[in-house]
Amino acid sequence: MNYNGRRFKNGLSNMPHNESEFGFDVEHSGTRQLIEYWSGLRGGRSAPFKSEVTARGIGRHLASNTFILESLGHGVHRFRLAGSFLHDIFGLELRGMSALSIMQKDSRARYQSLIEECLSAPAIGVTLCKATTPNGTESNLEIALTPLRNDFDQLNRILGSVHEVPAETDQPMQSSPRQCQILNARTFVATGPNQFQVSAPMPGFGEPGSGFDFERPGLSAIEGGAQTGERRRGHLKVVKE
Repeated sequence: MNYNGRRFKNGLSNMPHNESEFGFDVEHSGTRQLIEYWSGLRGGRSAPFKSEVTARGIGRHLASNTFILESLGHGVHRFRLAGSFLHDIFGLELRGMSALSIMQKDSRARYQSLIEECLSAPAIGVTLCKATTPNGTESNLEIALTPLRNDFDQLNRILGSVHEVPAETDQPMQSSPRQCQILNARTFVATGPNQFQVSAPMPGFGEPGSGFDFERPGLSAIEGGAQTGERRRGHLKVVKE
């Protein structure tokens, strides 16, 4: 399946690759609608407040594909809300579950890094995933992540969406438990009211990671240390009265 500018049916984006009002393209029109809604709430700020998000604003059609994550700190992110499409697509009631529960083990660290990047930058995240059922049925999903602030002005919420990107057929996905493997992911930082710039590639998304480089203190000789054969004196003394 070619994701570079190919046009799809059933509400998928028909914009040519890299031609978008945001300065980047997405595969599904629902992803674009979520970003448009988030960007409208944001205005000139880095991110809107969670209290500004309403079901009416999102719209009935898009609401079934949306979710809200909450960051609990220490890399823990959980579903606060999940639309009916997510229940159907993953075969689970996701509310209260870890955000990583929809990912295969080899993609969980990458997905966690993507969420944390969206909250820290802040930035929009878009990832294309291959979703697989236990019997091996595969499908493609586009997941969007947009950051939100809580009432204390802390970036600790994510408003996101999940949309199916069909390949050759228009048949809806069968409801079944499935987990995702990340195929690619991008983050975009706001440079204007409706313009975004692609962030530097994240390790693990198409570029090899640099690994962890711990600075180790060098070893140095200490003058005045004990000599060979010298008896060390204890630092305690017995005082006789």
